[in-house]
Amino acid sequence: MRFPYHVALILRSVARGIWEELIVPQRLNEFMSLDFRTWIRKNFSQSAYFPILRDEWVELFGIIIWVLWKHRNQIIFTPEALPRDNVLVWSRRLQSEIRAALALRAVGSVRNFRPAEASPGTADQSGSWVAPGKVWFKLNTDGACRSDSGLAACEGAIRDHTGAWVAGFSKAIGSYSAWEAKL
Repeated sequence: MRFPYHVALILRSVARGIWEELIVPQRLNEFMSLDFRTWIRKNFSQSAYFPILRDEWVELFGIIIWVLWKHRNQIIFTPEALPRDNVLVWSRRLQSEIRAALALRAVGSVRNFRPAEASPGTADQSGSWVAPGKVWFKLNTDGACRSDSGLAACEGAIRDHTGAWVAGFSKAIGSYSAWEAKL
């Protein structure tokens, strides 16, 4: 299956300024021109190849593409979406919170982890669910695939402004990567 062009465009070309800050300049053109699947695989399997700062690249790369996709959805569905220049700042903040949570989990203190509070009137920065406006519903989706067979599934839930479940779905979708199943 060929990956949709608009997804590659959003995660790479539209965010070129973000990648320019993170990728070795001599490899930026290669980074921007690889076919999408190769781009994803190379960044996850050869984590020292593209980035200027190689420490925890896989983690940061994954967070950035998730934040870019979330940002794209906010632009479409939420008028108060974060400006694009905050994507890298937000990604690094999430990376820091993930590291803190993993460190606490390693010592058995994960119950003590509290993500930073979001400022009033802004999108939730901790990754927690935020209720939609009073007349709106929110659709949350996820997907996964089995590494042994490649079989994938997706699921979703619709909730109202109080967080009450309205409807949901789950569906086996065939053979896809985890990223494709999530999208």
